[in-house]
Amino acid sequence: MRNGFIALFLVVPTSLVVTPGCASDDGGSGSSAVSTCKEFVSIWCGRAGECLSPDHGTPSEIESQCHATVEADLDCSKAVGVEPGYPECKSALQTSSCAVIFPDTQGSLPASCNGVILLK
Repeated sequence: MRNGFIALFLVVPTSLVVTPGCASDDGGSGSSAVSTCKEFVSIWCGRAGECLSPDHGTPSEIESQCHATVEADLDCSKAVGVEPGYPECKSALQTSSCAVIFPDTQGSLPASCNGVILLK
């Protein structure tokens, strides 16, 4: 059941978000934060495609569904800052085993990714 599976993506990336007023390190550029948010989504969905195929579709199907679902819930155009821990988050997403970030087909962000994107 692909639709039920893809719904998991609605919850996971929102833990990236911190509330306005928190410290950020985006070089003062909201466009940098938007780019970083979009980069996160691309990395996350790429890993979903890598880790969850072929059981839930082809890598490109999973990645496409992931993008559509995550982007509907996480509006990167509202990103205004990035916390200094983002590089650690990015590295953890790229290097963690599939068993760690997708245990039992459920997405699980590395702890270093919690609160790293500031939305307005």
